[in-house]
Amino acid sequence: MKELDQILEKCAEEIDPLSHEIAERIRKLKNLPKDEMFLEYLRIIDFTSTTKIPWRKKNYILIILWKYGEKIERLLYSRLEHFGRANVPKRYFRLVDGKILSMLFLVFILFPAFTSHIWSFRLGYEEIQVGKEITFNENLCEYRTAWLYDFKASMVCTIKYGYGKVNIRLNSTNPMEAGVEVQRFISQIPYDYARLESGFSYIQTPRETIGRRIGVCSDFAILTAQVLLDNNVSPVYIIHTLFKGDITGGHATAALFINGTLWIFDWGSAPVTFSEYLDTIDRLWEVREVRVYRLTESSIVLDRVYKGEPESDAWRYVYTLTMLIGIFIIKRREWLWI
Repeated sequence: MKELDQILEKCAEEIDPLSHEIAERIRKLKNLPKDEMFLEYLRIIDFTSTTKIPWRKKNYILIILWKYGEKIERLLYSRLEHFGRANVPKRYFRLVDGKILSMLFLVFILFPAFTSHIWSFRLGYEEIQVGKEITFNENLCEYRTAWLYDFKASMVCTIKYGYGKVNIRLNSTNPMEAGVEVQRFISQIPYDYARLESGFSYIQTPRETIGRRIGVCSDFAILTAQVLLDNNVSPVYIIHTLFKGDITGGHATAALFINGTLWIFDWGSAPVTFSEYLDTIDRLWEVREVRVYRLTESSIVLDRVYKGEPESDAWRYVYTLTMLIGIFIIKRREWLWI
C-alpha cells in the first residue's frame, strides 16, 4: 500500500536524526505483510522503551512512534486498539474548591487553635518584683489634659491627690463583701464601647464616671479603688493587662488580697481569683504583660509585673509553607506542566 509506505517513510525520516538504527528498522517494514509489519512495529516500540538511550531522546522517539502508530493502525484496521487514547474528561483549573477550603480551615482554624495552647501566656511568663512607687507632679493634676490619657498619672491624681473623688458609703468594710458591693454597683453603669473602639480611650475621674453614667474598664477600676479605699478597705490592687498589638491601652480591673488570695472585681462579672482571671483573659486575647499596682490613700506602687515570653514568629513561615505545599499537592493534577 502506497499510503502505508509513505507513513513509514515519514516516521523513519523523523526518527533518523535521533536513532539511525530504529529508522532503518522502520524502513524495512515496507517489505512485510501488513499483519506481520504491524506486529514488528509494536516490537520496535517495545525495543525503544527498553533500550539504553538518553531519556529525553527516548521520549521523543516514542512520541513519534506513537503518532505514526495511530495512523498505521487506523489505516490497516479502521479502529484503534493498541494506540487508542483514553477518553479522559477535561479538567478545569479552579483556584478555590472543597479541598482548598478544607486546607485553609486546617491551617487557619484548627492549627492556630492547637498552637494557641502551646504559646499560652499562662504556660510561660516571668514574674518580676518591682516595688516602684508611681509619682506625678501634683501641680500638673490641676490641668486635666496633662493626665487625660495617662493611666498611671490618673491613678496618682485621683487616688493619692483626690481629684474627681466621689463619696460613696458601703454597707460593709469586710473586704469580700465590700468588693462585691462595689462590683455590683459599677456593673450597673453601661460600658462605653464606642470610646473603646475609637482608639482614644481617655481616663475619667470617679466623679465623671458617676456623672456621665458610662465608662470603660480603666474608669471602673479607678472608681472601685477609690471607693474601697475611702471605706477603709486597704490596700487595693489594680491589675493592668496589656495585649499584643492593642492600641486601646489594654484592660484594667480592681482586686483585693483576701486570705492570701488575690480576688478580681471586674465590671460585668462575678469575683474570680487572679489565676482564674488570667486563664479567662489568656483564652480571649494574646497577653503580653500584666502589671499589678498596689494602692493606698498615700501611695501607688507598681508591685510586680508578669512578662510573657517573647513569641517566635517562626509559625508564620510554617503557615505560609504549609499553605503553599497544600495548594501544590491539591492542584498539581490540574496544572498541565506537572
